[in-house]
Amino acid sequence: MGYTCRVLEIQKKNSWVQYFVAKDLQIAPDTYERHVAYNWDVYGKEAKGGLILKLEHRFLRFTMKGEVRFLEKSNNPAFRALEIDPVFFEKICQN
Repeated sequence: MGYTCRVLEIQKKNSWVQYFVAKDLQIAPDTYERHVAYNWDVYGKEAKGGLILKLEHRFLRFTMKGEVRFLEKSNNPAFRALEIDPVFFEKICQN
């Protein structure tokens, strides 16, 4: 997406994870500091609050990959980073 990234690799007990973390795009600390499920608090601290733009998560029998497809900065106080419009969700799941 044209952003400068650093690579963060974490060896876990049952998997290995590689993140491409934006150096210039930061997420709000509350997004990861208060979100301890799925180790978001650890990832956020390790990524120094940088936005994860691409990842690969390898397990014994399968690998998950993900990458940002669209990015929009917003100063809208009503914006919720971890919520998605149900209509939009249905639309993207149909493709």
